[in-house]
Amino acid sequence: MGMPSYILLRTVWGGRSGVFEEEVEDVWRCMTCLAGYGGLFQDSWIDVDHPKVSLGSKEALAASMWRTRNSGDGPQYSFSQDRFVRIDPLRPYVSLDANVSFPKKHGGRTANHVMVRIGTEIRDSHLLTEVVRQVLGVGSRLVKDMVDIWRPDAVSLDSLELVTLARQLGLVGAFPTLGFVSWLSAAVIDAKDVPRSRIREPYMGGVLTGIDPRSSDPVGEATLMALRLYRSGKLRVVPLVQQQAGGDRGESS
Repeated sequence: MGMPSYILLRTVWGGRSGVFEEEVEDVWRCMTCLAGYGGLFQDSWIDVDHPKVSLGSKEALAASMWRTRNSGDGPQYSFSQDRFVRIDPLRPYVSLDANVSFPKKHGGRTANHVMVRIGTEIRDSHLLTEVVRQVLGVGSRLVKDMVDIWRPDAVSLDSLELVTLARQLGLVGAFPTLGFVSWLSAAVIDAKDVPRSRIREPYMGGVLTGIDPRSSDPVGEATLMALRLYRSGKLRVVPLVQQQAGGDRGESS
């Protein structure tokens, strides 16, 4: 299968209310954390809806998030690095989408998420091998950082090729995506049920699991690892409301 078309750093948790000031702090921590990795992560951030406004300070970010929060869409934020507006469509860049608390007006509580996308503007292109190697090389650290910042139920460093596996297996429900590296909390699986893998260690009350970051076929190896876990029947869906561990295992059609 080879290299992915783009890489996704996905963080999900069950519904929870949010305090605006805390959401700004968490998004800012996420942005500055990513920038600390340098390389393709180091460009400054912009609001996708207002690309001429640089988010170079926490105050600028807060103003952007406040504008979005009160626009009618609720707390669903979209940011990108400023290279997004540059001319070279083959140069990879990083974008960030965050739905960090449930909109009260909707009445229901759904799994919330933060999605970091690493890719180019060419939809059908594949990332260069050196870019994939760079990201997978720090994959465990990236996943741990998202756990520390967002206090989620599951995190995965994955790709488009890995997103639909659960659906293809006929599993119904909001199962965590399993990626090149994943962190799974006790809400979605018991630690003893996570199979052996090249990366496997306890972390923050959950389990970190993943493939060899130097793999010549990362998509293929991650697919096989994910299939083993999905087919085990041990994985649970992300709870509708956070901190409801031991929930529904979903259904198999």
